[in-house]
Amino acid sequence: MRAPFKESDMRWEVPTAIEMRFGMEITMYIARR
Repeated sequence: MRAPFKESDMRWEVPTAIEMRFGMEITMYIARR
């Protein structure tokens, strides 16, 4: 699954995905308390 991404695109895509996942983890943690 190789997509024709530019280097700049990858640089933006990855941190955003990590941030989204990190935010969800915090939300779940708070909701669980």
